[in-house]
Amino acid sequence: MSAYELSLWLAGIAFILQTLVAGLGIEIVLRRDAAPPVRRIALAAAIAALLLSLTQGYALELALRTGIYDLRTAGLHCGGALLQLWVGWGLLRLGR
Repeated sequence: MSAYELSLWLAGIAFILQTLVAGLGIEIVLRRDAAPPVRRIALAAAIAALLLSLTQGYALELALRTGIYDLRTAGLHCGGALLQLWVGWGLLRLGR
């Protein structure tokens, strides 16, 4: 697997993970039994995740159309998305 292919895979995985984080945040916000501070934190996390997902989509599109890629940045974004998903899962458990 070349560095280009690995970069595309990592960017795609980061895009999917950011979208899942946004979904978890929105799920917490829509719950009536969650505490208001948890709901506000979840709303901020969902908005941030949606914005990061949008930038991941742009980076993926740039790599696919032009061949310009950055493996280090894709790896860092994928790691950050995994950490955000872990925090979002913790918030979901906290909101119950």
